[in-house]
Amino acid sequence: MAAVIKPLPFVDIKFQPNEEAIIEIRHKGVLYQGTDIRDVVEWRRLKDLQCFIRATDGKVNVRLFEDGVRTADINQGSVGDCWLLSSLACLASRPGAVEKLFLTPEYNEEGRYQLRLWDKQARRYSDIVVDDHIPIWRQGGQPCYARPAGNEAWVLLLEKAMAKHVGSYASLSGGMASWALETLTGHYTCVFLLERKFGPNSFAGPDPRNWKWLRAELATRPADRVMAFGARSSLISRTTMYVYDEDDASKFYAHEEVFMAVVYHLAIGNLVAAATVGTDDEQEVDGVVRAHAYTVVAAQPVSSSGRGQLLMIQVRNPHGKGGLEWSGDWSDRSTLWLKHPEVAAAVGYEPPASVTAAASAATDGYFWMEWRDFVMHFKELTFCCANGFDYVEEETPAGGWVEVFEDSTFPHDHRSLGDYKFVYNGNPMTGAELDDIIKWMRLKDVAAPDQFRRGVRGLKLFSGGGTHPDDIDGSSNGLMVAVACLANKPGGIEELFVSGKEYRPDGAYQVRLYEPTSRTASIAPFDDWIPCFSGNPITKTKILGSEVWVLLLEKAVAHFVESYSKVSMWGVQVCWALACLTGEYTCLLMWEPNRKMFRRLELRYTEKTPAQYRAEYASDEQSLIATDDVFRTFAAQLLLGCLVAAETDREEVDSDTTGLARARNYSVLDARVVTLDGSAPSPTGRNVRLVKLRDPARQNEWKGDWSDSSSLWDQHPAVARTLDFKREAAAEGDAASGSARRDGSFWMTFEDFLRYFRTMTLCGKSLRGNTKPWLVRQDELDAAARRLAEARRLQQLRAEQEALEDAQHRELRRRAADRAHGPDGPASGQIFAQAAIAAAAAAPKRQQPRQQAPAAAAAGGGSSATPIAVVPAMTPAGPTSPRPMTPTMLAAPAAPPAAPAAAAAAPAAGESAPASPPAGATATLNVGPGAATPAAGADPASSKPQVVVVEAGGCKGCAIM
Repeated sequence: MAAVIKPLPFVDIKFQPNEEAIIEIRHKGVLYQGTDIRDVVEWRRLKDLQCFIRATDGKVNVRLFEDGVRTADINQGSVGDCWLLSSLACLASRPGAVEKLFLTPEYNEEGRYQLRLWDKQARRYSDIVVDDHIPIWRQGGQPCYARPAGNEAWVLLLEKAMAKHVGSYASLSGGMASWALETLTGHYTCVFLLERKFGPNSFAGPDPRNWKWLRAELATRPADRVMAFGARSSLISRTTMYVYDEDDASKFYAHEEVFMAVVYHLAIGNLVAAATVGTDDEQEVDGVVRAHAYTVVAAQPVSSSGRGQLLMIQVRNPHGKGGLEWSGDWSDRSTLWLKHPEVAAAVGYEPPASVTAAASAATDGYFWMEWRDFVMHFKELTFCCANGFDYVEEETPAGGWVEVFEDSTFPHDHRSLGDYKFVYNGNPMTGAELDDIIKWMRLKDVAAPDQFRRGVRGLKLFSGGGTHPDDIDGSSNGLMVAVACLANKPGGIEELFVSGKEYRPDGAYQVRLYEPTSRTASIAPFDDWIPCFSGNPITKTKILGSEVWVLLLEKAVAHFVESYSKVSMWGVQVCWALACLTGEYTCLLMWEPNRKMFRRLELRYTEKTPAQYRAEYASDEQSLIATDDVFRTFAAQLLLGCLVAAETDREEVDSDTTGLARARNYSVLDARVVTLDGSAPSPTGRNVRLVKLRDPARQNEWKGDWSDSSSLWDQHPAVARTLDFKREAAAEGDAASGSARRDGSFWMTFEDFLRYFRTMTLCGKSLRGNTKPWLVRQDELDAAARRLAEARRLQQLRAEQEALEDAQHRELRRRAADRAHGPDGPASGQIFAQAAIAAAAAAPKRQQPRQQAPAAAAAGGGSSATPIAVVPAMTPAGPTSPRPMTPTMLAAPAAPPAAPAAAAAAPAAGESAPASPPAGATATLNVGPGAATPAAGADPASSKPQVVVVEAGGCKGCAIM
């Protein structure tokens, strides 16, 4: 048997792992430069780092992310990049923000990672590629720079990407948090400086509490942001980064005004960082490190009995565990917490039981202090705001004119349509003829103004709270099926739009897509011009409500494959679309009638060809999956974050009777076992296995048991409550006539599902190399259920934050304009005072940093894996031919309803699925001799299995409007 060839480690030739990537480094008081660096530093790959080996008990188990990102993952090393790590801690406090930076979604053996960083001059994100070679000390083996807290590699890789971005690791010493936040997020960033030399402060005496904060902007000169190899001093410093006018009185802000701005921006989800006074970060005063960057975690005005109104602020030292903390009033060791428990309750702080307990407890980097003490130690505040600081900032040049972006690589004519064929008045038209009838229109002209959601800066691409499968009204091609699958995952669609959720006046967008052949990410910019006929997109994709993002995502894929015809005419295979949108592993399950089981197929793709795939499978027992195991796979893998689609049979489906379309792919959104009476699972209970699907065209919904119009929902209200089912208006009214528009989603029993669906597509990283995906450890499922619940909670949090910001921004903008230009000038009053109080009261409460993080899921797989549920066998599937749609008696215990898709039924003895040849809308099956089972007496373990190849190709059609 041929040896398995592992991929060669990737080495970045543009940022090679040698002394040129470091320039200089200080070790034990000695400065090493050039080739002398080799005496104290060596390079190792992630999997060879001692810190990861110790974190995983000697096993190589490096992860890019492990059960989310937390600020505790970040610990500073020897280089002075606290400004960067404090910025990362800011991002880590916003779930999903760090993960969005990684275009490579998971750890890989090749060691090649893609990240995206904001290029302010180009006004778009840049693609940064790095390898996984990390500099470590020869003595001790610890990383020279940032140090991970566990087995997560994201901190090391992101720090390396930033080092490459600025030229070297040495250039990370002494930078500014403002530049880091802007580069990491692409959001508007401004800085407030507190120094005596500025304007009126020079006459206010030595006490900083009598000074005012000067607002400064970030410079835009690209040459000042990147340092060449060999340079010594960092150019990402205050003198080259900040632009300010100390002669403008409106740029100075009082302490209360700035504090309330901190309260407001943290409440609506923006990021705030702070830096201390001094020039030497080896000094500290009262536990506050000089010349050091911190993360601002929380701020809140509090009323205290005996102490009056307190302005409380919480910050974090990026040194993390064991780092220095503030030792004055309201520190962890302060007795004020016990004397004033109302303050602790107001800010959500749990003080130690005694001063002795506080003194013996290990520090975690978090601490509270009063604002009056804060201004004595901190000289700089950075605000990173998705929509501007006070909504006066304009993204457009003076006069309101903006240059509209037009992508020259994808022109607005027939060249971008490919071999598109359009029938107009009975005449087929192709090539340059199409330019006479197909007109390219901007998104804002295609969509009615009321179809955009009005946000703080005007128009938004998404509705508040995120996307949903019901937002999509597209064609029935594989792309829309895949998009609906991804829209079912909280935040899945929004994460693709690296250019943000806002409508861009210049029409320039960036969407993260992957080439399925190499899993390489692309974030190439494209414009928002859409090909239309009579004002409607030629792809027939419609805009529902304010979900205008669908047309942009469709264009991003057309741009990616270099032709609209490949998206709308040739057809897009669901498996290709899922791999393109996620960059994750995909496979097929295809019904094999002779064995009465499903066969698992491994997929291969052709570059830029979404209509074709090549499938291979070993013709042995290992690639066969029983029907019950298919349901258990759905239940487990959907909960783990995988995406699933299913295709109906071409012959066995009677559309008039079932409501289903023949040879059509549907998105699989959920799979559950539920009790009919709502009781707890038991061996004698009555339960039913249900699958939720959706037709992307919103035309062909199931008409049988548990459909929207089924009476079973009324007979078993406990099931409706468990599944949160609400019958849509079309089903309640004239569903029989079919005149009302449906949402495309429906439930059906798994037994009915097996009769009509013969091919399934699965996509997810937990499927790769997993021969039994239905066997999952319970602790993994519990962790996945927690992640899903948290993702949905955060989706609701984002919706509430957006609504909160929308409710305040108009008044804030007016107040800010009055402050700068009103009749009373800058003395006209506070901008944020009223809004901050309202925001703090209405803002959803976040989890406090000191609360215990959820336990990480144990690694599954191997012989220790157990079924996700042990329940009696279901009733056999019944006849192999379609049967009349009548209510059926169903008996079997159910899984607890709390966790969606958390349990599945055990296989039924002798259960079989419908006998029907595999079919697909565009697939043709070429079966070779290997389709036969191994010869009698053959040892499957010692003989190489034969391979069966399945090739699928798209079919050409024409669009008739």
